[in-house]
Amino acid sequence: MDAYACVIRQSLLAHHKGADMKSRQFLRRASRLAAHRLQRGMLLIEALCAILIFSFGVLGLVGLQASTISQSSDAKLRSAAAQLADQLINQMWVSNRAALTYTTVFQPAFASGSTPGALYTAWLGSATTPGSVMATLPGVTATTNLPTVTWAPAVAGCASSGIITCTSSVTVTVNWASPHDGTVHSYTTSAQFSLY
Repeated sequence: MDAYACVIRQSLLAHHKGADMKSRQFLRRASRLAAHRLQRGMLLIEALCAILIFSFGVLGLVGLQASTISQSSDAKLRSAAAQLADQLINQMWVSNRAALTYTTVFQPAFASGSTPGALYTAWLGSATTPGSVMATLPGVTATTNLPTVTWAPAVAGCASSGIITCTSSVTVTVNWASPHDGTVHSYTTSAQFSLY
């Protein structure tokens, strides 16, 4: 009986080892299936996170583009203001340099109740005059954001006899309103003239 029990025992152990091997394979397959079940939907979550990150990047680029366009527009208007101020100063340099001419021709419209000078009025223009201040810069009207022309010392004090009676400094300030937010910007330039 001992020999027979021993054979049965060995066959049971062999069978158990085979069953143990099969159960291990079964457990491995079951764990893989469980892992696959746990990972279901993870690809979708990863894709949604990637889309969210990409969307934030695109929104950042759109904001950057809007800021760039605004800055470019402001730079264009500043350049136009500089050209207009230089245009008026160039007209002063090539015009008659008599002190009386400067006070009557380049006088701004609002200076001490006087009438505006002819060249200042032509330079200021209107909204329909091409190349004028009002037509080029936004927010400049006959009553708001008018350019200023100031003399130091005052031109009237230069009216004395002599070849060169005085040297006067002129400051031209051009104002405009930003079309984006309505803030008033200005460009200022100066030049010196020898008046006769």
